[in-house]
Amino acid sequence: MKKIITSSISAVLFLLILLIVILLTIGIETNKFNEFISKKVSQAKNIDLDLDTIKFKIDLKELSLFLEAKNPKITYREVYIPAKNIKVYINFVSLIKSDVKLKKLNLNLKELDITQLNKLSSIIKPSNFKSILNNKIKKGKLISEIEIFLKEDGTIKDFIAKGTIKNLEAELFSNIHFRKINLGFFADQNDILIKNIFGYLDDIEISDGDIKLNLENGAKISSNFNSKIDLDEKIILKYSELFKKFELFKNLKSLKADLSNNISLNLDSTYKIKDYSYNILGTIEKGKFELLKPFENDYIREELKTVYLSELKIKTTVIPKNISLNGEGKYSFNNLDFSKIDFKNQFNKDYLRSKINLNYRNSFTLDLINYKKPKTSIATLYLDLEKNRDNINIYELSFKEGKNAININGLKLKKNQLLSFKKIGVETTNNEFTVQKQKIITIRGNKFDATNLVKFLNKQVDENKLQQINSILKLTLKK
Repeated sequence: MKKIITSSISAVLFLLILLIVILLTIGIETNKFNEFISKKVSQAKNIDLDLDTIKFKIDLKELSLFLEAKNPKITYREVYIPAKNIKVYINFVSLIKSDVKLKKLNLNLKELDITQLNKLSSIIKPSNFKSILNNKIKKGKLISEIEIFLKEDGTIKDFIAKGTIKNLEAELFSNIHFRKINLGFFADQNDILIKNIFGYLDDIEISDGDIKLNLENGAKISSNFNSKIDLDEKIILKYSELFKKFELFKNLKSLKADLSNNISLNLDSTYKIKDYSYNILGTIEKGKFELLKPFENDYIREELKTVYLSELKIKTTVIPKNISLNGEGKYSFNNLDFSKIDFKNQFNKDYLRSKINLNYRNSFTLDLINYKKPKTSIATLYLDLEKNRDNINIYELSFKEGKNAININGLKLKKNQLLSFKKIGVETTNNEFTVQKQKIITIRGNKFDATNLVKFLNKQVDENKLQQINSILKLTLKK
């Protein structure tokens, strides 16, 4: 008797283990639940489901029973959705109570091409995204999996979609296209995460990119990506309409750079931009800027037309009505002799704050003190200025070349007229003096080269840049 009981228990355990193994692997084929599942799924509005043979299985990760059917026929709002298989997860407690309830649906879709994506666009919201799908996307393959979570009454509670897109081609703006784009994505009702973006924006190579979208109360979009840029004048002309508001872009003739980009957009409920920021960090390997007007004046006698950049590390932030641009690297006016440059700029339409520190090779002449920089020497120049419309405030200007030095502090200009200054110090081969302005202007020192003073004063008769200066002058010079 004991042996019989032991054998019976062993047999039951064996059959139970065998049943579990079968449920974990091949499953048990049945068609008893077909009609029931189709009716339950149809409770989720606008979904029709037609199943052939299904299999009963166990999902060990979820510790849940589910029914699996291959090649189901699914329509949503009368649009056919091609699927590889569907898994229907069942509430185990409800199964025991003979009141079967569905927990969720897992839908594994077949690979879709762009034609099928266009057909599905009618079920997509908001309409902006629908318009992008119909009019902007030209080519691509979509592989995806969708989990649909159900309420007690069988209606949709939430969903999660994930998958990959291969060889995407889309038109961003007129004549500007995404091509050979590959990416992965994850989405639910409120958030979309696009990751591992690789491909091209026309001639710009994009790598290691991601985009995060939050669709609650409008849309919040943030993106990070790396870009390799190699643009010539012909390619830049193609982008000119897109960047026509940026004066700096009009001067650009060529650019080769490796950059890290960060973009943030905040859109309202109508998907108009409320706020944005764009950050760029990286290196300009080489660049060419052509000045709109050749630069030449009384101090720099040779005509400067073009600025060349090399190995320039940059950090840029663009926000509404304000741009900051910082850089450290090399520059040249002839694309042969490169000098160091370090700058920090913050500017908008009417305002500029700039700090520049550079080595200077070209000519520089200051007739008032009869100084002319030798062509063979390299000078250092530091400039800290603020410009607000027609007002210019030079906090500090320092020019050093060998034993020659000129320092200016607190100089203010308006419409090319000198308004005031705090202190000017000059030390050259022929000059050694300081000028200070408080209640009176005081000039004191050892020597002042007045060789060109008469020529300078005669010029002021026609163009008096000092007419705003009205003060007592105290002069103490040994020579």
